[in-house]
Amino acid sequence: MPRKCDDKGRCWRSLFRIDQVLQGKRPPAVSDTQAQGLLNACKKVRFRARPAAKEDGIIAAARRLHNDPELQLRRPGQRDAMLATMGPRAPEQVIVVLATGSGKTLVFMVGATLAGAETTILILPTVALRGNMLGRLDKVALKHHIWRPGSKKSTPIVVVSAEAACTEAFLEYANRLSDRQCLDRIVIDECHLTITASCYRRSMSQLAWHVRQIRTQTVWLTATLPPIYQELFFEHNKLVRPHIVRESTNRPNIRYIVQQERGLGNLCEQAACLVQSCWTRTDLFKSERDQVIIYCPTKDLVAELADMLGCPSYTAESGTEEEKMAIIERWLTAADSPIIVATSALGPGFDYPHIRLVIHVDAPSLLTDFSQESGRAGRDGEVAESIVLLSAAWQPQLGRPVAADKEAMQLYLLQEYCSRGVLSQFLDSKPDWRWCMEGDELCSVCPEHHAQCRPPTLEFHLPRPLRDETEAGQDGDNSCQYPDMVMPLCFGAFSRPGRTKWFLKHFNQSFKTCQEYMLWLGKGASLGGSRCVNANCVAALLLGELE
Repeated sequence: MPRKCDDKGRCWRSLFRIDQVLQGKRPPAVSDTQAQGLLNACKKVRFRARPAAKEDGIIAAARRLHNDPELQLRRPGQRDAMLATMGPRAPEQVIVVLATGSGKTLVFMVGATLAGAETTILILPTVALRGNMLGRLDKVALKHHIWRPGSKKSTPIVVVSAEAACTEAFLEYANRLSDRQCLDRIVIDECHLTITASCYRRSMSQLAWHVRQIRTQTVWLTATLPPIYQELFFEHNKLVRPHIVRESTNRPNIRYIVQQERGLGNLCEQAACLVQSCWTRTDLFKSERDQVIIYCPTKDLVAELADMLGCPSYTAESGTEEEKMAIIERWLTAADSPIIVATSALGPGFDYPHIRLVIHVDAPSLLTDFSQESGRAGRDGEVAESIVLLSAAWQPQLGRPVAADKEAMQLYLLQEYCSRGVLSQFLDSKPDWRWCMEGDELCSVCPEHHAQCRPPTLEFHLPRPLRDETEAGQDGDNSCQYPDMVMPLCFGAFSRPGRTKWFLKHFNQSFKTCQEYMLWLGKGASLGGSRCVNANCVAALLLGELE
C-alpha cells in the first residue's frame, strides 16, 4: 500500500513538474515572527461601510446640494428610492421605476455628497442624456469625470458610456476602486434599454454581464419598465430578488391626442402645416425657450421633413458624440428654429425641460418607445401636448399574434379607450391604473374628466376580429340574426331627420360626412355582452324602437 502511494505521488510530481520547479528544495517555512506580522497587518485593515443616512439626513444633503433650505422631496417614490439606495439597510440591488421628471437623478447626486462618500459610477446609454447630465452636475457644482479607457482618475461622480462600460479596461478600473473600498455604487440610467435596445445595440445586451462582475451596489433607474417585462429584466440583468421602488408613471400635464389625417398631402406635409399652426397658440407656447420635437420612423422621412421645415435633424448617424451634442446645442440656442426632426435616437434621457409639443409622424411601433418620446414634453410641469398623426388607411392588426408592446400601442392608436388609461395599463402595476381625472389634461378620447377612480379590474382590450359566417353560425344566439338588414338600417339612421341629436344621445358621436360615419360603423363595440361593431348597435337600437 505505501509503495502504491509513493508511485502515485511520483506521477503527480512528474505531471506538474514539481521537482524541476523547486529544484529539489522545499519552500522556506514562515517563521512565527513573520506569521504574527501578517496577522497584525490583517487586523489593521478595516472594512469601510458605505455611507448611509436616514430621511432627515437625506433631505438635509439635498438642500445643501441645491442650496435651497426649503427643498422637499417631490413624491413618495423619490423618498423611497433614496432610502433604498442610501438608507441604513440599503440592499445591493435596487430598481427605481418613477415617472419622467419625478427626480430620479437626485438619488445618486445626494448619495455622492453624503459624509464619507467616495465614487459613484454613472452609466449613461445615450449622447443626449450625457450632455444633459453634465450640465446638471455643473449646475450643482458636483465634481465629475468622464471616464475613457486608460483613465485612472476618480471623482464623486464618474460618467461612463454604455459602450465604454463593456470593456476589460472598465472592469479593471472599477474593480480597482472596489478593492480599495472607494466605490459606493454603480447607477445605470434608462436601464430599460438593456432589454428594449439589446437587439440593435450590442453594448446594451452585454452591459449587465460586465456590471455584475463588480462587487458593489447596483441601482437601475427608468421610467419605462412595464410589469409584464419585469421578470425578463431580472433574468437578463442577472438580478436576484432586487428591491423595487415603483410608482405611477402618469404625466398629468401632457395632453394626449391622436389625429387620423384625411386631407390632401402626405403626412410630412400635414405635420409641417400642424407645427406651423400650433406655433401661434398662446395657450401652449408662452416663452422663447419653448421647443418642438417631431419624431419620424425612418431617417429618410427625417431628412424630408427637416428640409421642408428648414430645421436641424438628429438620428443615430448624425456624426460623432461631439457632433451630436453640437446639433442639440445649436437647436436649443437658435432664435429662429424652435423645431428639430428626429428618430427615436433622441428619445431616452433627453431632459430639456421646455418641450411644449411632441409630434409623431405615422404610427409608432412600440408603446415603450412612444412613452419615452412623448415623455420629453412638459418636464417643467407646464401644459404640453403629444400628437400622433396617422394616415387615413391605418388599421390595427386584429387577429394576428403580436408582442404585448405592439398590441398596447395599437390599442392606444385605436382611440376606443382613454389614452392615459391605455398608457397606465401597460406601464404601471394594477393599483396605479388610472384614466383622465380632475387635475389631468384631457386626452382626445375623454369628453370630460372621470369622477371616480378607475377600478383595478377594468381592463382595456383590442376588439376581436369579425368572424366569418361559419364561425358565427356555430355560436347560436350570439350571431347576428338579421345580417341583411344591418347596413340598410344604418343608412336610414344617417338619413333620418334630427340624426345629430339622436347619435349624440345614444352614442355621444356626431358625423360631418358619410365617410366618417361609415368608418365609425366598422369600429369594434359590444352588444349584449358579445363583441360586434358599431353598425350592429345602431341596427339593434332602431329595431328596438319598432317594438
